[in-house]
Amino acid sequence: MDSLIKYTEQNPNDKTASELLRLKDHFDKILESTGGKFRELHGSFLFDGKKYNYLISELERQKLLYNIAKQNSSCLEIGTNMGHSSLIMLLANHKMKITTIDIEKQLAEPATNYLKSFFKEAEINFLNFSSPEILNKIDEKFDFVLIDGDHSYFPVFREFASSLRLSNNKDLFKVIFDDLDMAPKLKKSINILKIEKFMDAKCDGGYSSYYEINTKKNLENFLRFFLFFSFNYFFNFFGYVKYYLKKIKILRKIKKTLLTN
Repeated sequence: MDSLIKYTEQNPNDKTASELLRLKDHFDKILESTGGKFRELHGSFLFDGKKYNYLISELERQKLLYNIAKQNSSCLEIGTNMGHSSLIMLLANHKMKITTIDIEKQLAEPATNYLKSFFKEAEINFLNFSSPEILNKIDEKFDFVLIDGDHSYFPVFREFASSLRLSNNKDLFKVIFDDLDMAPKLKKSINILKIEKFMDAKCDGGYSSYYEINTKKNLENFLRFFLFFSFNYFFNFFGYVKYYLKKIKILRKIKKTLLTN
């Protein structure tokens, strides 16, 4: 974290960066909680997935997430990994309510348990599921959603579509996409919707995008969402076919196993 210390010394007016210095107390302890392991090439808001070193080059993304969390009380996070995003949010708001989802629990579970042990006033709920399995079963509402799992077009669109109903503000949906440039069709089509606020944080490893989308029930929004979903369902048609065929195949395997037993 020496690079962040040096940055804050050179930029004393950057208050958010100074507040992020508290990352230092937890970054290495999260690695200890996972037995010194991390998933190679699966980076986060704090490191690149190659070496477990803090990256100052990702500071703008860290600041974006920190400031959004500071203004809100609850988040649905898709993609836990090592809990680094949750850590940033908890530093911004130590009473934050976070529901975080990841299909892999080897790293996510011990990292989340570490955060629970330290941020005792927070409410942190780790769900060990794939997003398609669990998103449609969640009834809780959230201030904003962080989509940071699989970055390809079909999964990101599906997660976005499933998360829309989970906003606790019926007139506004707040979402942060990480690396939306990896799904350019979705990035382009989202501008069909009525965007009330947009912020972009570009870094060496990619960028994060924050949107506040108007979801009021009126004719204008009906037409906007109709065009948005028509466009994306068209370009994701084969993704959905493949997904449901795979689902049918899995169900058949389960049925066959039950019958043989």
